[in-house]
Amino acid sequence: MLSVPTLKNMTTLLFFPNYLGGGFGHIARCMALAETLQMHGGNPVFAIGGPHKTRVAQAGFKVCELQTPRYTQRHNTGLAYVHVSDMAYQIARDGFDHPRIVQQAINEALDIIDKVHPDALVGDGYALTHLIGKISGLPVVQIAKSVAHPQPVPLVWWETSPKEMDVPDIGSVFDPVRKKFNLPPLGRSTELLDGDLLLLPSILPLDPMPTLPPRTFYVGPMVRAPQGTPTPEWLLRLGNDPLVYVTVGGAGGIAGDPAFLRLLLTALGKEPYQVVISTGGLEPPADIEIPPNVHLFPWVAHEHILPRASAVIFHGGYTRMEILLHGLPSITIPFHTEQEYYGRLIQRAGAGINLRYSNAPYQKLNVRWRGGLPWNQKTYSLYVRTEPTLQPATLREAVAGVLAHEAMHASARALQQTLQAMDGKTQAYQRIVHLLQQPIFPLVDTSKPVPSTPL
Repeated sequence: MLSVPTLKNMTTLLFFPNYLGGGFGHIARCMALAETLQMHGGNPVFAIGGPHKTRVAQAGFKVCELQTPRYTQRHNTGLAYVHVSDMAYQIARDGFDHPRIVQQAINEALDIIDKVHPDALVGDGYALTHLIGKISGLPVVQIAKSVAHPQPVPLVWWETSPKEMDVPDIGSVFDPVRKKFNLPPLGRSTELLDGDLLLLPSILPLDPMPTLPPRTFYVGPMVRAPQGTPTPEWLLRLGNDPLVYVTVGGAGGIAGDPAFLRLLLTALGKEPYQVVISTGGLEPPADIEIPPNVHLFPWVAHEHILPRASAVIFHGGYTRMEILLHGLPSITIPFHTEQEYYGRLIQRAGAGINLRYSNAPYQKLNVRWRGGLPWNQKTYSLYVRTEPTLQPATLREAVAGVLAHEAMHASARALQQTLQAMDGKTQAYQRIVHLLQQPIFPLVDTSKPVPSTPL
């Protein structure tokens, strides 16, 4: 771990977490780092829109609202699985479909910078952070992933991507703006995630980059500290039976879906363990009968449920770090390729299994969008699975197998020890301090890529 002194003056970091997909993972990582910055006398500020800005403000952080692109509430699309092979799909989903939108969003960010005078920008999956840094002359820190990095590793290795995929042409959206600021055209979409410092909030087996690109460092999990809220009474009443916790996140697209909920109830109801299901804030249909061992809640605090759980069913999001920090095995049911990527890595590490919600044949879905033009005149393609094929008996057997699998529990506990030793928030903070103490910006790194050190 670095030994870097705290900055002497109050340092302001302006955070740009991606909020446009509706999930909380990007935001939660930034909040974990922001808490550490506050502990050292720093000043975190969030540039954010969408449904979670109130939650960030309630945690005590200053929030400056972003309004462009307009946030659209995500609803279940009825799709069981989406094959996404490129970050360009996320950018199109997020509403960056015209140079005017990009420029307007940049102008909003620059207005915020004029007000808060940050020392650096911190991005997490937000498409404009690097570009804003280039325009403003501020150093940029990116919280990255192996598959969402300027030099990414391949996202899909377990199957061949359909050859007929038409990826959104985001160059036609970003290049006119980049040209105005004398920046070169985009090569690949993940170049938008470049920065002076790139932090991987994980460890090598769980987010592998066998050769670390320049300016890139593993720091370990970035998870918020327990908030110290009282344990809910309902949890205390569950007794000492084994407990299976189910959560598919706010961006899973499937939380609260009646078909998925019925699958869970049929598979796990009346089994010799308790089941707690987080519905992502949605109410279950009135006609669904809830077995006595199953308990549904709109939201569940992980600091209370994970220490009590025996195993977790989830979608493959960043919740994986909290799960493994508690030494728990998991079943990943992914709903798109990036989630499956991480589920398969957990499986490969021996700490869980990946279970497909659908093995149905892919169907091609054409999506119209502006793509830099005045109207929806362009098309890109998605390959989707529309019908769930996971059977209740398969899920039931998988849960029983995970609960009884001693080697899997041992692997999860081994990963727990490694992750706990990393102290990712502190390592990330120290890397940023080191960056800001450099005498010259932007940081110039001419070093060649070096092999990753196994952790």
